[in-house]
Amino acid sequence: LAFSHHGWIADTSLEGVVYTVRFDDLGFGFGGRFLYVPFTAYDEWGERMSRGTISETVATANVAYNFLRSYSFPGLAAGASVKAVYRHVPADIAYGQSILGLMADVGMQTSFSLAKFQHWSLPNVSVGLVLKNLGLTTMTDGSLPMTASAGVAYSPRRAVTLAADFNVP
Repeated sequence: LAFSHHGWIADTSLEGVVYTVRFDDLGFGFGGRFLYVPFTAYDEWGERMSRGTISETVATANVAYNFLRSYSFPGLAAGASVKAVYRHVPADIAYGQSILGLMADVGMQTSFSLAKFQHWSLPNVSVGLVLKNLGLTTMTDGSLPMTASAGVAYSPRRAVTLAADFNVP
């Protein structure tokens, strides 16, 4: 269980809470994040036109399972997160800009040992694939920024890790 508070410039804040639990190879996670930004709009003469708070709330539920785990192989982990997002922009600041989104992220990752130059018990290669932001939104003129990512990490020695990832778009 984790709580967080991050105060940024001009009274902008990010609050969060996350809880995760694991039962052998099955894991669950739940989280929430709340960002709020006080905002004042002025016209070209410097007169205040409107004032309010722009906010974004994200609620996430996650499940993951580790398949094929054995003594010599850490397994193939697969997981999914479902997210509900609401961005609120007061109508007097910008009418019609509040949106609701429902999306999911799915991915898998595995680790194994390959070409180690020193002995240690942990795997030294990891490979992962993920699709992010699959879902629906109430935006009338756009879609969610879906991304496909692939990554690989290799540690030839214990204190050295080489990593690369590829993202589309």
